[in-house]
Amino acid sequence: VLVVVIVAAAFVGPLFVPADSIKADIAREVAKATGRDLSIDGSLKFRILPAPGVSAKGVRLSNAADGSAPDMLRLKAAAVEVALFPLITGNIQISRVVLSEPDILLEKYADGTNNWTFEPVPDAPSDTSGSDVTDSDSAGSQVPAVRLDNVVIEGGTLVFQTPDSTERVEDINVSLGAASLKGPFRADGMVSARGFSIGVDAAIGELAAD
Repeated sequence: VLVVVIVAAAFVGPLFVPADSIKADIAREVAKATGRDLSIDGSLKFRILPAPGVSAKGVRLSNAADGSAPDMLRLKAAAVEVALFPLITGNIQISRVVLSEPDILLEKYADGTNNWTFEPVPDAPSDTSGSDVTDSDSAGSQVPAVRLDNVVIEGGTLVFQTPDSTERVEDINVSLGAASLKGPFRADGMVSARGFSIGVDAAIGELAAD
């Protein structure tokens, strides 16, 4: 019962909290994880029925300090829908993600660095004296299983840039899926590159453990 109440609160709560406050919370967490700035210039909406979900418009993720453009990622809109029952049982089944007109810039610089390697902001040191936390407690807290049923990219553009060359992949219209964050993965759809339309139909097994 407690789990059901917590899950319900996670989706009902945002309905009573100002959107700007939630945007600031999301941006703060993204900055901690990536060291980059996330901006949601448009609306941010939550939905409970028929399935829990969230949608945002005008999403931007800032580029690396040495980048050639201010943003590494720009999205016209993004929508995420989550299956409710797996969420109640402690798993995350993302039934559908729609990314509308994503514009992605990947850059590799002359010194060998790139803009897709993120630098998380380290947590502030805390006083652990007297704490009852043990190694077994840390080991016991596990990341919930995540499943991506259908990630749809509509009208995307990908630019890969080095000091010597620039490659563009446009009209990206693909569907992606993953049974877990370690795979297996699938992809199918169409893209355009160098003036040619290219069909995509790929499947990759699970990633090997380090």
